[in-house]
Amino acid sequence: MNLPPLFLDKMRALLGEQSQAFISCLDSGPYAGLRANTLKIPPEALKHLLKYLLTADARRVPWCDEGFYCPADVKPSKSPYFHAGLYYIQEPSAMCPAAVLGALPGQRVLDLCAAPGGKSTALGAALKGEGLLVANDVSASRARALLKNIEAFGIRNAVVVSETPERLAARFNGYFDGILADAPCSGEGMFRKDPDVIRAWRGDRSAFYANIQRDILFHAAAMLAPGGRLVYSTCTFSPDENEIMIQEFLDNHPDFSILPIDAGKLGVSAAQPDFAGGDRRLSNAARIWPHLHNGEGHFIALLKKDCKKTGHETDSPRRAPGVSKKAVPGLDYFSEFCHNTFNGSAAGIFDGFYELRGQSLTLPPPGAPDLSGLRALRSGLYLGDARAGRFEPSQALAMSLKAADVKNPADFDIDDKEVSMYLRGESFACGHPNGWRLVCVGGFPLGWGKVSNGRLKNKLRRGWTAP
Repeated sequence: MNLPPLFLDKMRALLGEQSQAFISCLDSGPYAGLRANTLKIPPEALKHLLKYLLTADARRVPWCDEGFYCPADVKPSKSPYFHAGLYYIQEPSAMCPAAVLGALPGQRVLDLCAAPGGKSTALGAALKGEGLLVANDVSASRARALLKNIEAFGIRNAVVVSETPERLAARFNGYFDGILADAPCSGEGMFRKDPDVIRAWRGDRSAFYANIQRDILFHAAAMLAPGGRLVYSTCTFSPDENEIMIQEFLDNHPDFSILPIDAGKLGVSAAQPDFAGGDRRLSNAARIWPHLHNGEGHFIALLKKDCKKTGHETDSPRRAPGVSKKAVPGLDYFSEFCHNTFNGSAAGIFDGFYELRGQSLTLPPPGAPDLSGLRALRSGLYLGDARAGRFEPSQALAMSLKAADVKNPADFDIDDKEVSMYLRGESFACGHPNGWRLVCVGGFPLGWGKVSNGRLKNKLRRGWTAP
């Protein structure tokens, strides 16, 4: 690997006698992994299901209970189970920050720099459908990719926005129980994974990103409720963006403390106080080093805000205006669709208030905040479109269901030709009754089809077909 000389000099100064082992390890291949979607399947059941991808002794990621290491030669994105949202393909070290935050059902959680969605999907699974996940990325295009991954995971209680931290802080002051800030960084920890990061590296990039990180932490602190927890993480080795950044934050925020991360239990290393002048508080943070651990470079710090209120927190932004099921024009078409499609056991899934914007019908999370004035892509579950005389269900709705929720699902075995045909966007002969059918593989939804006279018309959403 052709590493920048200035980077090598810096790492030799930081690591001393360990520097040669560190530099040598970067010539080996990166680690790959996948994380089970516990909203749909337990990790051990996924391992059994993917026995053709994962070996019987497939290693678990030590810092993430849902994570597995993948052999370098397998392609988990090719499996129909990936398209069913049963797992997220994620570099193992990147699984650590969400695990450290420890989100709990019922909490209000913010993923501040969320795209493409690995950490948001982990947080959404941890909430188990209770509470609120706000997933944000300032880039609108990246936020759209984030939304797709949240939909694929079947997360119903998420709000997806594309805003600056400053504008979010003006709306959500003192609001969240947990915040994850996986900050933009110089990316040195990704050298082994992405050669483009090496080519883009410059000696002044740490100072550039430190300014961005400082701003993110400042606004994240304002949005955290008293007693709340904030995880700050990067995928770089630079102390300016890690230990020194956290030391500066603690010095300027006396209402925050740094909680210990059990490095031994997680199988990671303690951070290096000597990188920031010896502030011993920083040993509570953690680092993942590629020459010491089975993962790429990462830094994680867990911060807690004092429980004492300052008088500036807000219990909640204004609640989004909702309407009852009977009050929304076009909901009679949705009600008819539900009657024809769902089993009685699924009746409670769609209780609550609804929003209809144009033809699009959504089910916001209970108590969802008012997003007016913000660039919001979605609030809650997008159910589908109420068109003249009919209702067309969404891909997001399909991915949030189980085969048992619907009448007569079009369920196929993984080796059936219909599965690959469906994922390619093709229609095919089908012996199911006429009407909307939830197309599944092994009981896990892939999307919708509509049967007419023995043929299933493919309704897989554009952009969801397999390459």
